[in-house]
Amino acid sequence: MSNTLDQIRPAIPRRRGLRMLLLGPLLALCATCILALPANAATTPATPDTASAAGWHYTSYEWTICGFTGTVIRGGAGGHKLCQGSGYLTVSGSVAYNGRQAWTQWITCAHGSAKGFTVTVTWCGTWNNGAEKYPYYLDLGANGWFTDVAGGHSVWLRIDVHPNGSSDARGGNG
Repeated sequence: MSNTLDQIRPAIPRRRGLRMLLLGPLLALCATCILALPANAATTPATPDTASAAGWHYTSYEWTICGFTGTVIRGGAGGHKLCQGSGYLTVSGSVAYNGRQAWTQWITCAHGSAKGFTVTVTWCGTWNNGAEKYPYYLDLGANGWFTDVAGGHSVWLRIDVHPNGSSDARGGNG
């Protein structure tokens, strides 16, 4: 019997599968760690000090809607006086933006009632945080319920903040 390589090779155990057995779970763990990071982890400014160096800006926004008329007014504390004592809903917030994205930093929703009128907030929050998806703006908003002597109806307010920091507001009652 000759000792050729072909005769010896079948006796040697193959180890190719062992590498994949060890490497496979390690790759899966790395992928899980990367996917578990928030989508904005690398892009959202950490602090105002580092924000301007990275091209980020912070702006505060505040709009009010009158519960009775549905009139949308820029401003909060002073703006609601234009609601003529009928009750109001105000959305205030701060946004970080850099020309490509807009991220909510904080949001509050306030309301005020007047004699014969009641306003309650039923939802206060954001939509499309990051403003990276169509329609490419971030919404700060609130929904509420307005009650007067004639009954009640819904009221809503949205502040549309674009990645360049510009904003407009819309709202309604019904």
